Amino acid sequence: MSPYQGRGELLVVPNQVKISVIQCSPDRSCIASVVGGSVNIIRAAIMQERQALEVINPISPEIDTIYDLAISADNAMLAMAQGKNGVSIWNLVNRQLLCQLPFPDSARTVAFSPTGCRLAVSGSGTRVAIWDVSDAQSRRELGSLEVALTVQQPLVFVLAFSPDGRWLAASGGNVFNGDGGPIFIWQINDKIEETRPPYIGKGDARHITSLVFSPDSQILGSCGGEGLAKLWDAATGTQIRQLAGHNAMVNKIHYSPDGKYLATASIDRTARVWDAAEGKELLKYQLPDIGEGAFFTPDGQRVVVVPQTGGYHLNAFLDVDELVAVARTRLTRDWQPEEIQKYLYGKRH
Repeated sequence: MSPYQGRGELLVVPNQVKISVIQCSPDRSCIASVVGGSVNIIRAAIMQERQALEVINPISPEIDTIYDLAISADNAMLAMAQGKNGVSIWNLVNRQLLCQLPFPDSARTVAFSPTGCRLAVSGSGTRVAIWDVSDAQSRRELGSLEVALTVQQPLVFVLAFSPDGRWLAASGGNVFNGDGGPIFIWQINDKIEETRPPYIGKGDARHITSLVFSPDSQILGSCGGEGLAKLWDAATGTQIRQLAGHNAMVNKIHYSPDGKYLATASIDRTARVWDAAEGKELLKYQLPDIGEGAFFTPDGQRVVVVPQTGGYHLNAFLDVDELVAVARTRLTRDWQPEEIQKYLYGKRH
């Protein structure tokens, strides 16, 4: 019997090394993860064909400290944030190192713009640097955005560009005590001139772990230490709704290609699928370990769930639209929370 609640197919890649970092490409065509000291790439074409997953030519940098990954929109470049060693950018076609970018604040987070020409880098300070990486040989820093905090505190940031390239979001948490940080959303122009960004205040009482924009760039999703996922109006910073169900820190949040659904993965050993418009939980997967990532495939009909240990030992694929359609034909009223727990997630006798 599958440990997942709901229909699904399990695909196995034998690997017992812990995954420490995981990111999905903008077009959802591949997933990059740090396993040990190497970066493994999984292609979505294999996922959608429901074949056995395999790691394709892992990248093994000489410096094995990797805090974050980012894949360019054309899937040609992979950026690695490597702390005091700055940022390394790799060619994903031939697995060769293209360049190394310095970052005095200790590079912790990286994000490519939708065109792939710009790379945002943040560290353990209050500066977000924007680099022109359209040409690896003539790379240059275009400018930087300073996070103006009412109380100065060392933050580790997460970053996200909007799909239309108009917005750059940054947030994080205190390095020492885990307190939550604010969310800033900048409007980016050609000259990287800093404009007054929408300020969301404390997006999470503890710290933000992941940011993602909706496909139409109008909504920003966040998740973090509170165990909640929250949706914000990107233009005004107003909270639209929150997704409540996890009982521990949520590691990742991801939109489906059509923006109708969200997937989250948590250290509570579950991954969940949500209705983005109503904030309702649609599906829940019980995992054998911490949920590091949950990502939609390019067709939007399946979700890849990745626990921390076992590499890609469990990968679930499900037809979300079909399941939702069936559920709606049978639903005559909204279930109460206690009914959901009893009939959906309770133990079977």
